[in-house]
Amino acid sequence: MATFIPRLTRRNALIGGGAGAVLLAGGGAFVLSSEVEDFYAALVRHYIPNDPIAPGAAEAFAADYLKSDEDLGKVRPLMYMQKIAGFAALDEALGGQGPYETFVRRVATRFMMGSNYFQRSAASEPVRYHGITQACGNPFARFS
Repeated sequence: MATFIPRLTRRNALIGGGAGAVLLAGGGAFVLSSEVEDFYAALVRHYIPNDPIAPGAAEAFAADYLKSDEDLGKVRPLMYMQKIAGFAALDEALGGQGPYETFVRRVATRFMMGSNYFQRSAASEPVRYHGITQACGNPFARFS
């Protein structure tokens, strides 16, 4: 009878290490007390790193985006992993996977479309958030 031996990959080590850190180090209280809004704001800042974002803009977007129909059951594990290991480790573990990439792009695009990101006169001008647009989620969609 063959025995099953799980493969030790970088992804499995990160996930297992993160879960172990939460359970064994007692960091669960810290992780569970964080807000999903903070995660969305941090995500915007992480994926739009070279543009100055006006104070409070990412937080206002996060509050609005949280009201959308996002499945928080899928977002919370990402938030917990990010709090433990950071965005770099999250990108390393999940980068290249379709659902994760789609999620990150959707959040960043919704922020850019609801702000003055594309209307700024100079790259040094801060990105100010106005509100989530309702017209079209894809700025590059072709209508026939």
